[in-house]
Parts: sequence; C-alpha cells; structure tokens
Amino acid sequence: MEPEQSYWQRFWTKKVTRRRLVTRSLMAGAGLAAVATVGCGDDDGGGTTTATATAGATTPGATSTPSPTPATGLPPFGGEAVLHTQFQFGDFNPFRSPFAPSIGGLGCTLDTPLEFGPLDFELRGRLLDSWEIVGDGSEILFDINPDAKWHNQAPVNARAVDAEDMALNITRYAGKVDPSEVRLASNMFGLDTADVVGDQLRLNMSTPSLSVLNGLAYYQMTVHPREVIEAEEAFTDPSKFVGSGAFVLDKYDNGVEAIFSRNPEYWRKDSLGQQLPYLDSVRFKWLSDPAAEKAAFESGDVDYIQMLDQLVRDEILTARPDTQVTSYLAWGSAFNFRFNTAKAPFSDARVRKAIHLALDYEDVINPILGSNWAYSGALSAALPEAIPSSEISQMPGWNPATKAQDLEQARSLMSDAGFPDGGISFSIMVITTQQTDEMAVTIQSLLKGIWPAMDVNVEVVEVADLSSRLGAGDFDSVVQFAPRLPDAALDLFNNYSTGGSLNWGAYSNSALDALIDDSLTAIDADGRSSAILQAEETILEELPVIWLGTVDLAQGWDPKIVGVQQLLGPGSTSSIADSHYHSSRYGIEA
Repeated sequence: MEPEQSYWQRFWTKKVTRRRLVTRSLMAGAGLAAVATVGCGDDDGGGTTTATATAGATTPGATSTPSPTPATGLPPFGGEAVLHTQFQFGDFNPFRSPFAPSIGGLGCTLDTPLEFGPLDFELRGRLLDSWEIVGDGSEILFDINPDAKWHNQAPVNARAVDAEDMALNITRYAGKVDPSEVRLASNMFGLDTADVVGDQLRLNMSTPSLSVLNGLAYYQMTVHPREVIEAEEAFTDPSKFVGSGAFVLDKYDNGVEAIFSRNPEYWRKDSLGQQLPYLDSVRFKWLSDPAAEKAAFESGDVDYIQMLDQLVRDEILTARPDTQVTSYLAWGSAFNFRFNTAKAPFSDARVRKAIHLALDYEDVINPILGSNWAYSGALSAALPEAIPSSEISQMPGWNPATKAQDLEQARSLMSDAGFPDGGISFSIMVITTQQTDEMAVTIQSLLKGIWPAMDVNVEVVEVADLSSRLGAGDFDSVVQFAPRLPDAALDLFNNYSTGGSLNWGAYSNSALDALIDDSLTAIDADGRSSAILQAEETILEELPVIWLGTVDLAQGWDPKIVGVQQLLGPGSTSSIADSHYHSSRYGIEA
C-alpha cells in the first residue's frame, strides 16, 4: 500500500475491503454488530384502516410461525411490547414528510439503506450490503442484501428487494422527481443520478462526497417498494404501506392504535443464527399529552417512556422504582433557538449575538433537564468532529463565570444595532410536547429582565403547523427539539448552508458555504477536519442558531423488556424514535 493515501483510499480500506470479508457475517450474526428495524411513524387525520394482508393471513410467507426456542444470554421469543406516541401527521409521503414513517408505528415495517452501530457508531450495511468507491469517488457501487425481501403482501408478494427499488427511493429522496420532495435532499449531497448496473445500485456523483454514505444511514431514509411508490396510495392510506422490516402491519386506527405482528421472513438473525425479531407483536397507542404518557407508564399500560424532564424522571422513578433507565449523549437530540435571519431584527448578527450573550443557559435548560445535558456549539456535542462541550462551556455567553461581562457586551451590541433600550418585538414559536414552551417562557423572562422595552411573545402551535410554518419561513424565531445529522459536514450543510434543508431561518453566508463545501468534498482527513472547525467557528460568531444544549437522553423501560441496555448508545437515533428503531432486537422476559 502506498504511504500517501487519500481520504477516499483510507475510507475504502476501513469500510469496504474489510466489509467484503465480514458484511455477511455481520448481517447474519447480530449480537452488538447490527442495529434494529428503523423507527416508526405517525399520522394526522382520523379513520381506521386495516392492512389487506396481515401476518395472520393464509397467504404463504405471511402466516404466523411458532417462535424459536430462546437461547441462553439472548432475549426470549414471544410477547408483545406496548409503545406509544403523541404525534400525528396528515401527509404519509416519506419523501416529503419523512417524520411520518419514522417516529410512530409505520417504521417498524421498514428498513434503511445503511445503518450505524448503536454503541460504536460504525457505518454498516442494511438493505445495501456492501459498497465500493470507484476511482476518485465519482461512482459508488452497492451490492443489495441478498436476504432482504418485501413482506408477503400485494403488490410485491415477498419478492426480493432489488437495485431498482433502491435507485427509485434515493432518486425521490434527492428531490430529483418532485420539487416538493426535498426534505432530505441535502442528505444526498453531491448525487447526480442513481441507477442500476447489473444487479448493483450505482450512485453517480457530480461532487464526490463521503457524507452521502452517512446520509443513507439516517433513520428517516426508509426504503419502500417501487410499486408502492408509483401507486402513491400509501401516501394517504397507511394500510397500503409494505416494507421489508421486522414487523408486518395488521391494523392502523389513526390516532388511536396501531398493531404490528412478527415478520416470519425477516432477513436479520441474531448471533446464534436465530430469526429475528424476538417479539411476536408491537402495539402502538396514541396518547394525548406528556401527562397521559406518564400515567400510562406508571400504571403499566405502556412499556416505554421518554424522560427528558428531570422532574418527570424523578416522579416516575418514585412511582416505579423498578424502571430500567437508559441514558446516553445522543447525536440527534438537541434543543435550539433558531432565528429567521430573513426578517428584521434577526437579519442583524449583532441582535442575535446580544441575545445569546444575555441568556443564562443553565437557567433555560436545568429546570427541565437537570444536569442531563451538555453545552453545544454549532454541531452536536456527541459528534467526534465537533468543538468539545468542555471548550464551548468556557466561551462567552455559555460560561456562567463571565455573565457580568457578557451582559455588558450584549447591551452594547443591541445599542449598536439601533436598539439602545432593546425595543424589538418578536415571537418565539413552540409546541407543548417537547417542553420547549417552558424554555421559551424562561428566555422571554430573561430578555425582558435585561431590556424591559423588549416585546417577546411565546406562540404555541400544533405540530403540523410548526412543520408547515418552518418550511414556509413563517416565523420570527423558534425553540424546538431539533433534528441533527450523524455526519458533521452533512449537519453543517443541512442546518447552515444557503438553501440547506434544515436552514429554516434562511441564513446565507457565502464564505461559510465555501467552508462547508470544503468539508463535504475534502479527500484528506486533515482538510476535512480543518474545514469543519473553521465552519463551526464562523457559525459561533454569526449565531443564526443558538444550540441550547445536547441532551443526555434518558428513557424509562418496563423491567420485563430485555436487551435495550445493549442497544442504545451514541450511534442511536433520538428521542421517541429509539424505542421503535430497535424493536427487532429486544424481547419480553419470560
């Protein structure tokens, strides 16, 4: 091997040559070497829908099969896990509204192209089995998982997942067909076209970028049969969804309950070669609000609860001291305060920076999260290429020890911007299901305490309205539990580049765009890291978004659920999606 290797060559050596030897064993032998079925989806609108073919039907391949004998040291087979969600969506088009099949029930029937190991963050195959970066990266070839099949339901009837399915899904996610389908287009940075060569998938890259591989592992990149995509019935009727995942849809009573049963032909096996999933079924309940979720968990009606709120966590552990708790710093879990930089006063960086310097982050976060969070710069504190939380905590605005000086500078900046008394007026948009309304009220109080003439309104909206208004740029500012991406360059591109898919505040900086492009296209590790650092430093100076903190994500599980402690870690997704994302890999204690 030549001593001088490009970043592409080192990536090939680590991720591909090795994979040619071990990918199949990783697929067949789970242990900790494979993540579970992808997260699950939610809906908006009423009505009961039932799948036309279920795991209990007489169709070959969709019939119920006896559970295998449990193996020592692994979860036993059988039983039903009862999970829950609050979120409902009206648009089930996964390319336009990817949250729908990712954080409720539907994603339990689906897979993603690639995936991350939950504990080691390693990029691994899923429906795409292995890959080869050709030459300078202008082409990437993928083998398809030969064991992956669609569910035994019309219109696919247990046929194999193939390269045509993958090419169509990736083309749609990249926004190449419908201009309204650009929600995840930035994940496909550099992609020109996706096509089929023999039985392989080929990505033709107009701009070579390693980040596209991490984009294919994003938990919202669920894959669907081409027949379902082309018919489009599932986009309005969730009973028409057909997947390749661990569970088959039996019933979908929108806003009430969804039931999924074991897929007897799921391609993934555990470390002893036993067919997954362990569970016979998963049931999802829609619960109206956090109080209903808490009551349901304490009474044993559901098996899982998210415990971001420190007070709620304490109350749950008092009511149910047998609760098993998982906790980890999650790349996808962070709160932010985003400004609409296309509108005054937040088009002026001095106003944004003054507000940042005026805030006391501990006052904003601690009443909700306690000490279960980390200071975060422009990137998630969980990402290895981010400026470490320990450094961010010593910077002006974040550092509690320099707050007196920070306030003095904040008043000066606001005055320089033309508001000596802080007399600006704006709204903070929030939803109630994320505790962001409480954070916004604290921000409102802190700012008015410094500038009494400042008019700050907290505007509470529904989840569906939040999504549509962010997309339309119809807001002044927003505090939200915000999506992040597991690739630093891709996260920068989505959140901060001109036109980025998560850049709802319409921030634009040509110098930053150039740095982000460098981070995405660098062919050496040092060049990529340098560009990422310079980009993050530029963002911390401009502050189009203030990241209030990265969450040390805590979840409570009924003690009968076995295996979750080994499935949740830095490579996991975020918040409610985790309980669904890993549902093929945990079981019910006998």
